[in-house]
Amino acid sequence: MFLNILLSGSFSRDPRTVFIDPRVEGDCFSSPCSISNAARVIRTADTVHFPENYKISLTSYPSEFSDLIVQLSLHNTTVHSHGTIVDGSNLAGSIGVELVSHPHYTWSVLIGWTFRNFSKPIFLRDQLWSYAPYMVFRDCTFEYCDDSIFKLAGGMFIFENCVFNHISEYPVRCEYQVHLEFVDCKFTNCKSLFIRKSDAIFTNCVFKDTFGDRGGAIYAEKSTLYVNHCFFIHTNASSNGGAIYIRDSIPKYESEITNSSFIETNAQGNGSAIFIYKSSVNLTNNCLPSKDSIHYQDSQDLSTNISYSNCEDWLNTDNIEVISDDFTPVDTFKLWKLDDLKDGTTISIEDEDELDIEL
Repeated sequence: MFLNILLSGSFSRDPRTVFIDPRVEGDCFSSPCSISNAARVIRTADTVHFPENYKISLTSYPSEFSDLIVQLSLHNTTVHSHGTIVDGSNLAGSIGVELVSHPHYTWSVLIGWTFRNFSKPIFLRDQLWSYAPYMVFRDCTFEYCDDSIFKLAGGMFIFENCVFNHISEYPVRCEYQVHLEFVDCKFTNCKSLFIRKSDAIFTNCVFKDTFGDRGGAIYAEKSTLYVNHCFFIHTNASSNGGAIYIRDSIPKYESEITNSSFIETNAQGNGSAIFIYKSSVNLTNNCLPSKDSIHYQDSQDLSTNISYSNCEDWLNTDNIEVISDDFTPVDTFKLWKLDDLKDGTTISIEDEDELDIEL
């Protein structure tokens, strides 16, 4: 009886819409409110809207904006920017936002944001004890930055249809236990991504005019790397691996590069497209300029159905299906807080012994 009453109460709470405009001071619901007030009223399942084409200039850390992002990440929120730009030209602090771990499944979806002109990391995370909160960036642009945008240890980060442009350091630097997913993303005039002891999935992405030391687009070490239906164009490495450098990826990591095309990639050392060092990587149905495009060092050749040709024809291949607009991360744990439930949620209990409900 008590459980039924509790569930009924949680279902009756409708999701809310919060409006933010730093230029005015309202109640956040019937009229927009400031960033600081919004951070105080945010709760689970809220949808947040910023004013159209507004510019936020970060000058210090912590800030009202960094506090708001942390609160949003802990309350399963969707945040629409409507063209809002976050500018870091005058940031005196060491970072823009520090993300914190959370013991329960939480997430935030940031839609349509532009971050530009940062000379320091925008997002920092260095806590390993939980993957939560999951951060989703959809239709976002990161441009003209002189430091890594994301410096991460721990956590899950998903990028959908995002653009990385003119980033002189690693756009994303993962040091340990990070799960990354990139879908329909484009990297132009950027340094390569740095992935260590983490998992990374790239689907239908384009790397053009990117550069790096080892790996002109992606450097992966002791990691699981999945690359599918991606294009590497004019990528350059000053050492080995014109597009991808992967090392110490043992068989159990199950790394794969499939259905991808490498066009005019270049390395000063070996592997004008791919350099594989002490790794087991499945290469299937890829297009490379020549047999010299792949270099194996202390590694086994596991390539199948490789086409050695111009590869530019692959640019006309139809794109894969993009992620739907109603996508939210899927929790893999059974621990749920009833306060997280949305209106209309149905709970099916098949085995009471396996159900873990926190009251």
